[in-house]
Amino acid sequence: MKQKVCVTRPIIEDGIDLLKDYFDVTVNPEEKDLSKEDFLKNIKGYDGVLCMLTSPINHETFEAAPSVKVFCKLCCWF
Repeated sequence: MKQKVCVTRPIIEDGIDLLKDYFDVTVNPEEKDLSKEDFLKNIKGYDGVLCMLTSPINHETFEAAPSVKVFCKLCCWF
């Protein structure tokens, strides 16, 4: 069974395809940053999260999503 990864904002399709080779990937289709509340709600139950540089990663995040083993903050891609 593949580990579950949440991508909190769309990224280039090649990146998503590469992730899908190894993980069960869910991508938030909205082209905007999630509110703090939506971010904390949407990452529950995942093993990994790819999020934006502005996403809050702190003690509240770890408490809200204890299953997450890795957070990756994205700031730009070309």
